[in-house]
Amino acid sequence: MKIQQCRQQCRSQEQKPGTCPKQDSPKWAAACVEACSSDSQCDGTQRCCHHGCGASCSEPTDLLTLPGLPAMPIMEEAKEKRRGKVQLKWSDGVGDLARAVPGRILYVVEEQHHLGPKYEEMRLGDWNMLLRTNK
Repeated sequence: MKIQQCRQQCRSQEQKPGTCPKQDSPKWAAACVEACSSDSQCDGTQRCCHHGCGASCSEPTDLLTLPGLPAMPIMEEAKEKRRGKVQLKWSDGVGDLARAVPGRILYVVEEQHHLGPKYEEMRLGDWNMLLRTNK
């Protein structure tokens, strides 16, 4: 149990890359809801962005042009091979070619699932790492 608490504490302090959208955006005018308090509560690349009287998860405005980040890979194909086995194909991603990243790029494949006949986001389990690769 202590390991899980440690992970949660570390993740709660994590700050994702990118810049939140400007606060003067009209869609924030009516949003007085505290939907998040840290980036770790937001899915994927979304950040917890504070605006006016609340906070919500939003995609950063400059994620594809940040220096030092590798290009986001493009998923070309996801094919079920056998029951329980999936083959993924991706290619080097989109983004500024001038963003050369020193060293190796490591891709992490994770999965998330739930039991039941109908998809309900609230019933999803934790993300589980399946694979780390540089290919």
